[in-house]
Order: sequence, then C-alpha cells, then structure tokens
Amino acid sequence: MEELINPVDGNWDEQMIRDLFWSAYHQQWMYKLRGNLIQEQASGVGDEKVWEKLWQLQIPSKIKIFGWRVSHGDLPCKGILANRHIENSSSCPACYDDCEDIKHLLFTCSRAKEIWQRLGVWRKLERVLESDRSGSVLVADLIKISRPLEKLNSFAMAELILTGGWYIWWERRKFVHSEPIQRPV
Repeated sequence: MEELINPVDGNWDEQMIRDLFWSAYHQQWMYKLRGNLIQEQASGVGDEKVWEKLWQLQIPSKIKIFGWRVSHGDLPCKGILANRHIENSSSCPACYDDCEDIKHLLFTCSRAKEIWQRLGVWRKLERVLESDRSGSVLVADLIKISRPLEKLNSFAMAELILTGGWYIWWERRKFVHSEPIQRPV
C-alpha cells in the first residue's frame, strides 16, 4: 500500500494507480478471453472452421479482413488501446456509457443496437449476447452458426453481421474524429 503513495508530497500516486488498474484489467480480460478460446477448442470447434467459412462468405474482401481482425481481437477499440497505454480514455466515443471493447462497439453500444434493430436482427443477437463471451468469440460463433436469412434473399447471417459490424466500425471514425453523424430520418 505504501508504494501507491508519492513519497515527495504524501498524496496518492495517481499515475501508478492508473497503471496498476489497467494492467490488472488487461490481465483479467486476457484471462477471460483465453478461457473462452480454450472452452471453444475443447468443444471440438476449432478456428479452421471459422476461417474456412469466413473466406467463403459473399462479402467484399475488406469486410472479410475486418471479420478476421475482429475474431483475433485485433480491432483498435478505445478499451484495447487504453490497456496498451496508447489511449488515456477507454470510454466509447459514441455513447460514453461504457468501456469500448469489441463486444460493446459491435453489439451493446446504443448506436450498434439501433443499427441491428433497423436491420431486423436485434432479437437474434440478444440471445447470442446473453453468454459471457468476448466480442471476438461472439463474432466467431456467429460466423460458425450462420444460416441464410429468408427475408434477405438467402443472405447469410454472418454476412449481415460482418457487413453491419464493418459499417458500425466505419461510422465510429466520425465519433473519434468529432465529425457529426448525419443519421437518416
């Protein structure tokens, strides 16, 4: 406890406390992510099925690469950047309600929910989101279990999720760069 006090002025060493908090947060996040990946591999569903299905989807290559990055946890969200000491704030730039990780960015942010509701898949996503899994694992699961959607001319659920997720990611840049979003009426 003494290490957390600045010996010069006797106050809390705020920078050290922040560093410890983010290191602990990052360790917990990695522990949870690793646990989900081990559980996934133990169930007999490996990454090969995800990647094979991802590359066969009928979507532009940039969206396939986006899906690959999401599934690897390699999307530079505010929370991930803060864990790596690149960003000072982990708050979502769209809603400021929560730490922006992949799950929040693509599914639980109020702006993301609005988009999924407009696309008519929010109820299906709610069921998937009930599990305590990272956004990366959820996207991989959605790719693996994807089936054609009747209402969308057999457009697969994975194609819709990845395309919608890419749009959410693309739109997010406007929040980060403080450009106003012009939403359709």
